[in-house]
Amino acid sequence: MRIAIAAVLVACSAPPQTPKDTAPVGAELDAFVREYASALSARDAARVVTFYEPGIATLGHNDGVAYSSDGTIAAIKQFIGATRSIAIEFDTVTARPITGDLGIIWTTMRESWVDANGTAGNVRVLVSWMVQRRDGRWRFIYYDGRHTEPPASSS
Repeated sequence: MRIAIAAVLVACSAPPQTPKDTAPVGAELDAFVREYASALSARDAARVVTFYEPGIATLGHNDGVAYSSDGTIAAIKQFIGATRSIAIEFDTVTARPITGDLGIIWTTMRESWVDANGTAGNVRVLVSWMVQRRDGRWRFIYYDGRHTEPPASSS
């Protein structure tokens, strides 16, 4: 519960200055979220779900709706299963370590997809991610995502 409260407080604040001793961790966080996007674009459900910490009652919020780890994983699998293709493009990635094993990543990304019927979709997503390294592996331990309409020029 403490981590969830801390995640909400940190995720809603402006990106902090990165402490110099944890600055190299920022590159790891950036690479982690980009690898996640690569796995999602590849429609590799087995790989995508490994980015999320299992067993969390409230892993995150998507457009204000709370999701557990199980709910998040089910939604991702359903989305991947209902598409022919997925493309993820980042407009911004801001990664800030809190410690050597905990960090926040703010992203603005565009998700484009073609569903099983051939219909194209496109959405802009603003996400704050809290990540933690356990046993040498980074995982999302909290997220808050908001879908917005993409600017007219991106359609």
